[in-house]
Amino acid sequence: QAFFEADVRNLESLRLQNNDCDTGPVFKGYHEFHQWSTPNLRHLTSVHFFPFSLPGLASLTSLDITLYPGQIDLADVHKDLARMKALESFALNLGIGPRSDTPQQQHTFSKLEFARVRNVKIEMGSQRGETIIANLESFFSSLSFPKATDLHIRLSGFVKKRYTGDVEASLYFYPEVECIFRHSAQYPRVERFRLEAIGRNIGPTNAIYSTIVFTIPLQLLPRL
Repeated sequence: QAFFEADVRNLESLRLQNNDCDTGPVFKGYHEFHQWSTPNLRHLTSVHFFPFSLPGLASLTSLDITLYPGQIDLADVHKDLARMKALESFALNLGIGPRSDTPQQQHTFSKLEFARVRNVKIEMGSQRGETIIANLESFFSSLSFPKATDLHIRLSGFVKKRYTGDVEASLYFYPEVECIFRHSAQYPRVERFRLEAIGRNIGPTNAIYSTIVFTIPLQLLPRL
């Protein structure tokens, strides 16, 4: 209780991380910070958590979010992103989540323009499930970064053989790339583009022959 009643009016940077452990997650809901007054908050890093009711979200200039698709409702995240008119740096990491039998609700999202963002970083692990992919496509379709000049994309997953007798293992990122690149108004001024594609189980001691396959629609980055 004392933590949530702390005087944080001069706080400029905040990192929140929700770790699952034997005793359960650190934060049991997403509205614990509604009592905080953070008029000077500018930088937020939030890992497997999102403080929906934090009053200072509207003043953020940089945001770094890590979550699993389906872990936190993207519709709720989208609503709070719409409050962040001052953002200049945006980073989103969508990891490879644990398998879940819980059905995912499909969403549609209203258009959201980040008029002041200059730097965009998107990390995405291999995603599973048609509804998850459909929600991510809809989510990214709603976003545009008209002033962004720097774009960093990082894709990761596990190479695997499709059939037992295959000599080659492969990893395909077509769905993930199609989620991230949706329309020509998304990144119209990007001049610096960095791309990473990583097989998490490929290493110097791994003798398996493997390929990572994807296509980048460079026509959607007209300033390159």
